[in-house]
Amino acid sequence: MTNKTVVSYSSNFTNFQQDSAFYVAGGGNCWIATVTHNGIATDICCDGEMRIHVWTEPAFVGDKYYDIWRYTEDLIYAGIDTDAKLLALNESGRVEWVNNSWFDLYDTESGEHLDCITHTLDEAIHACMTRDEWTSL
Repeated sequence: MTNKTVVSYSSNFTNFQQDSAFYVAGGGNCWIATVTHNGIATDICCDGEMRIHVWTEPAFVGDKYYDIWRYTEDLIYAGIDTDAKLLALNESGRVEWVNNSWFDLYDTESGEHLDCITHTLDEAIHACMTRDEWTSL
């Protein structure tokens, strides 16, 4: 049997960063891609609400004056446009993640929520490709 995989991405996303924070386009779920593997189609959505408190300096963490970032646009506006830059921000000691987004899977045909949470795009694609293994458990 030949394993055939086709990934169709939303036209809203072109940089293909791994972290789900780069796919938050508003509250609720946002369709990122559909993965069809061996005839089984699965939608990848970015779910959850993102809320990051950002201080200008690490010493100010806990101070009541901070910026609130809720959407991918906030990250991009601040120059955080790669996974490496997001990691550096996390390690800077200037942020508090109040809420985070995640990738979740849905059956394309029925819309059934498959409750398969991942945090990177590659993990989500892999979960789609192995869906027939973990949904039969």
